[in-house]
Amino acid sequence: MTQPKVIQPHTYNMLAEAMQNKNLRYAFVKVVKKDIYECVTPYVLCRDYLKDFLYCKFVTQEPLGTVYGFNTAAYKHEDVDTEFIRLAVTGSKELIDAIESNWDFMIALEEKHEVMPTECERFQDGDMHGIIVKGDSRWQDSLLGFSYYTFLFRQMTYPNCQAGGADLTLQKAAEKLAAKKIGEINKFGYLESHVKFDPSMLYNLHNCYGLMYVNKDLKVPDMPKNLYAELA
Repeated sequence: MTQPKVIQPHTYNMLAEAMQNKNLRYAFVKVVKKDIYECVTPYVLCRDYLKDFLYCKFVTQEPLGTVYGFNTAAYKHEDVDTEFIRLAVTGSKELIDAIESNWDFMIALEEKHEVMPTECERFQDGDMHGIIVKGDSRWQDSLLGFSYYTFLFRQMTYPNCQAGGADLTLQKAAEKLAAKKIGEINKFGYLESHVKFDPSMLYNLHNCYGLMYVNKDLKVPDMPKNLYAELA
């Protein structure tokens, strides 16, 4: 079987990324031709940068400036696939091996969520190991759905998919979503706040819209309307 090739045309810029338990990096990719993919964004450790990019694609439909070193104008949001979610997920050989060995975990969850099972292809570029992911496009229909979906890959790097350290908090949030249908996870979609009109609000978008803010009842909390997340 031919191993896929991933082209990375973007120069990596230093980003303000917090230390994480597992060094997985993510990028949106597009299909160039059979077995050839090209990164739409640079690889990022902090998945919030890709959430910012999705917001530009689906809400503002134009760049929103630079946040923590990530320039949303430097990459083409129109190149993000809308038929499927397509990502490259990279890390050490040990991390990618663990994800592959725990793939049944992903399949079982997606069956509960009633979405198309995610497919993956393994690739290697020098010392970098990774997988190309092709999943149900509904995983990018909300910032929460995307945050949850991409965290699952990190969860799968742990033995028996039981996270530790700081990731345990995110796992507990993910477990609240595990039995939900995709429509309930995505029910608030991309709430339009004045982030759409005021680029300075992108920092709130980056910091406050995602898995770590999910609450027990999946209700929008009582927050200023220009700040609240789709499920915070």
